[in-house]
Amino acid sequence: MAIHYTYPFSIEKVNLIVLYIKKKSTGLAFRQNMEEPTMAYDEVLARRIEKLMKEKEGFSKREMFGGIGYMINGNMCLGVHKGYLILRLGKNLAQSALKGKHTRPFDITGRPMSGWVMVDRNGTRDEDALQKWIDDAMSFVKTLPPKD
Repeated sequence: MAIHYTYPFSIEKVNLIVLYIKKKSTGLAFRQNMEEPTMAYDEVLARRIEKLMKEKEGFSKREMFGGIGYMINGNMCLGVHKGYLILRLGKNLAQSALKGKHTRPFDITGRPMSGWVMVDRNGTRDEDALQKWIDDAMSFVKTLPPKD
């Protein structure tokens, strides 16, 4: 007597899963329907940030929250999540920044983080704007005690 197995998915779905696993290690992620690949975060923005920050004392970077985070003396300073620049500005500066264009509260979980903002692509198009955002975040983070 032969045993036949029935699978609840097609070979096409299996191929998409295999492709997903292969692409995941290269920084690509898939939309929930697993049909169209998309970058997990804006790598061009990440390179621009690194260029401006790499010489800063205490600088390091770490992959996190499906994006990349930039640290100063072990404290999270800013990052890139999808197409957004994420900034740690402190409560007062964040409230002020949220009154301007191209910003919104940092909320990727359904619970906004106090003192953080997200800046869309239009708010980081030119180098001067990006540098100002980085300087604002660094000014706040330098007030925090270093972490090991």
